[in-house]
Amino acid sequence: MRLGAVGKRYGRGTPWILRDAELAVGSGELVRIEGPNGSGKSTLLRLVAGIERADTGDVVVDGRRAYVPERFPPALPFHAHGYLRHLGRIHGLRRDEAERRAGYWLERFGIAGRSGTPIARLSKGTCQKVAVAQALLAEADVLLLDEAWTGLDRVARAELDTAVAERTAGGGRVLFVDHDPNRLAGTTTAAYAVVDGTLRAAGPAEQQPGGPLVRIEAEGPVPEWLPGAPARKPLADGATLLEVDARHSDALLRRLLTIDPPAHIRAVGESDGGPGPVRSAAQAPAAASFGPEPASPAGVAAAGSRAPLGALVAYYTELLLRSQRWLPPVLAYVLLLVVGMSAGEEAFGALAFSGAVLVPVAAWLVRCAVTAEPAAARSCVVAAAGPVRTHLGALLAALLTSSALGALGLAAVLLMSGDARSDRAWTVPAGLLVTAVCVLTGVAIGSLFNRPVVLGAQYGIPLGLAAATLALVTAGTPANLVLRALIGASRRERLHLPVLALPEALLVAGAALAAAALLAGRRQE
Repeated sequence: MRLGAVGKRYGRGTPWILRDAELAVGSGELVRIEGPNGSGKSTLLRLVAGIERADTGDVVVDGRRAYVPERFPPALPFHAHGYLRHLGRIHGLRRDEAERRAGYWLERFGIAGRSGTPIARLSKGTCQKVAVAQALLAEADVLLLDEAWTGLDRVARAELDTAVAERTAGGGRVLFVDHDPNRLAGTTTAAYAVVDGTLRAAGPAEQQPGGPLVRIEAEGPVPEWLPGAPARKPLADGATLLEVDARHSDALLRRLLTIDPPAHIRAVGESDGGPGPVRSAAQAPAAASFGPEPASPAGVAAAGSRAPLGALVAYYTELLLRSQRWLPPVLAYVLLLVVGMSAGEEAFGALAFSGAVLVPVAAWLVRCAVTAEPAAARSCVVAAAGPVRTHLGALLAALLTSSALGALGLAAVLLMSGDARSDRAWTVPAGLLVTAVCVLTGVAIGSLFNRPVVLGAQYGIPLGLAAATLALVTAGTPANLVLRALIGASRRERLHLPVLALPEALLVAGAALAAAALLAGRRQE
């Protein structure tokens, strides 16, 4: 992963949080980010995680990312195991593997007995263990820890130290921020300080001269960025001589042997600082213990693959339902149907009324779906799936929920309504058409009048209501076309179903969802 001249500030005219930050982290490296409070350490990690967008420069990250926020919210309406299972699926694990790994990490952090406890009822320290577990269970290529040790007990802190060592030994890249200057002090490969918005090498103690060095002769490709930042010298026969601190030799060897194609390790040995001979690779047990990097662990999607959209939709649908934010719009829909209709009412008129009510209700459900998740929890999902797919998953969850509500409303209307003379056979097709068109219209409006398009509720709610009203009364809109056809049929006019209204509504909704999701990639919060 690499940061090239990255700059970040919050709003025009505000000071730069980061300015021209340059950073490269190779496979197996463990990097500490230091600096005073408010200096931009967390912002740097969030840029690497993809949670925030840089104003200048490039952020290039290859492989899967996982992120632990500084404060994990207890307001999530899941139990611990269920939340970890969802995050495992979002990270790309198969369902059975997500279940297994969720249990494994709960057991490893000593909270398996609380796996069925709602997160809202867990202590702060236990919530933090869940936050750490969601980042570790998928063995991401890039692990970002923002004060992840805060709130953990001594045993859990030691367990996290061990997990970090395992991740780097497996070739992962780890960046961390912690208030304890001694955290992982013996194993970090580099340290950087954020000072006055700039990123500077901090020079950790373990990188100072005087420690034992290992010399490695490698044939074949040698990447530019290697763990431990070894000194290198080209040899006459085309090989490369690398000299690195012994603490980083294992990570360096693994990196050389897991690139594609792998380098050939010709010799490994201790260095005396001079050009003396080096033991052959066959004589060096440390080198012999390494082989090619194993394929992605069982059940894990390939590195860099996109999070399954179905897993995101399932997560946000359950989040919406468990949060009970759906209750107000659903109760409003039911109340309006009860007040506005009576048993035996003419079918086409009743269908037109229920469809008209669905437009603002579906827009309301979109708002519920995109705001149901605490910001810190959303950051974990964005790191795993990216902002575009994350927001699209929330929008599709709202579409799914609105469609289910519309289907239930349609069934109720058909049961309550009376005959519509000879056109009774058309009530079901007409009901399906008006329900689909109005749900799509409402979801499109909700997508365009909530974040990230409209950031303030004080603007989004009234604008959304105005847009819903215009969609219903403006001639030529898909919703207006189907409603006018049904109202005309209820007045004993001939029924003409505008079937083209459905593809038009699909096109509008698809464009609205795509635009909102793409904008989420440019307006990370």
